Amino acid sequence: MTQENNYTPAPWYTTNSSCSQPTRTTVIDDKGLQVCDCALSIYNEGQAESNANLIANAPELLEALEVMLEEYQDDDNCNTSMLLAMSNATKVIARARGIS
Repeated sequence: MTQENNYTPAPWYTTNSSCSQPTRTTVIDDKGLQVCDCALSIYNEGQAESNANLIANAPELLEALEVMLEEYQDDDNCNTSMLLAMSNATKVIARARGIS
């Protein structure tokens, strides 16, 4: 089920961009190259850092979700709640991969 990745390979990390931009948190890869830059929300001081932390962990979250689906896709003991969760996970994976 796991597909080839077109995004920057994990791991990703967060870092504060610079002293001149204290309201920004940057997500970088293991070579120090920028993946994205998260600016401070005018509504919440910690939001830029929280957004960057979520983004930085996205590749590993995607991989973990794909592994979970592979493990349970043929499990005949899944209840309705688990089947619904797996269906939602499949849709989220498709969106993350740009399929839908």
